[in-house]
Amino acid sequence: MQNIDSEENIFKKFINRIDSFFNDDTTYYAASLSFFTIFSILPIIALLIAIISSFSEFESYLDIFVSYIFNI
Repeated sequence: MQNIDSEENIFKKFINRIDSFFNDDTTYYAASLSFFTIFSILPIIALLIAIISSFSEFESYLDIFVSYIFNI
């Protein structure tokens, strides 16, 4: 009998966790985080290109990097 109660308890906890996942706007926050992450990558790449291009030693690497970015 205790095993049945335990299984019901586990099932209720599972349902509560799924319910709280959708009620706490978790998907909204995940989408917001993804959106801002994608749009923050471009300024970081531009900053890296500006810093790297100021050094003449990294000129060949800059060409490789820029060609890689445009071929994605």
